[in-house]
Amino acid sequence: MDVSYEELRKETQPITKIKDYYRSKLRDGEELWWIDQQTNEENVVSPIIRSYGTLENEEKERFLAESMILFPEIFSNSQTKFEKVAAYLITSYNAVSSSLRDKFTAGGQKEIVLSANTSITVPRIYSHLFENAQLINKVISLIEEEKLSYHWNISKVPSDRLTHWKILLEKNTDPGILAGHSATEIFETGLNYEKNSQE
Repeated sequence: MDVSYEELRKETQPITKIKDYYRSKLRDGEELWWIDQQTNEENVVSPIIRSYGTLENEEKERFLAESMILFPEIFSNSQTKFEKVAAYLITSYNAVSSSLRDKFTAGGQKEIVLSANTSITVPRIYSHLFENAQLINKVISLIEEEKLSYHWNISKVPSDRLTHWKILLEKNTDPGILAGHSATEIFETGLNYEKNSQE
C-alpha cells in the first residue's frame, strides 16, 4: 500500500484507506466482500450466503431499484452488463442467483402506456423501470454518498442525484429499441402514473 504501519495506525479511519487501496486493484465485475461492509449494526450483513429466492419481497424490490440506480449499464447492450450487479447481490445482500439476468429481463417484451394515445412495446427491463419509478425516486435519496460516488465513478455526488442518474440512464440506453422515446420518459411516466394513482 506504500503506507507505513505508523501512518496507518494514526489514521482516524484506517479501514477506509485499506478499502480504497483494494478497490483500486479491482477489475471489472469484481467487488470487495467483508472489508466493504458497513460497520454500524443496522447494516451488518450476515456471513451466511442465501439464495435470491429466500429474500423477503421488500429486499428483492430494494435490490432491483438499487441495481437500476447504481448500475445503469444494465440498460445497455453490453454482454457483461450484469456482472457488477451479481457481485453487488453477494456483497450487499449475501445472496446468489443462478438466473440473475432473468430477474430483469424475463418475459421478453411488455407494453407500456405513455399517454392516452401512445403505447410502446419495450424490453422487460424498461417495464421494471416504469413499474418501480416511485421506489427508485425514494431509494436514490437514501443511498450513501460514498456508494453512489464509487459505483457512478465520480468524485462528488451532485445535489440533484436524480438528474445525474437520468443522464447516466440515457447514456446507457439505445434509443432505437424504444420506438423514438427515451428511458427518462418511461421513468417519468411511471413516476407520474404512480403519483396519480395514489391521489
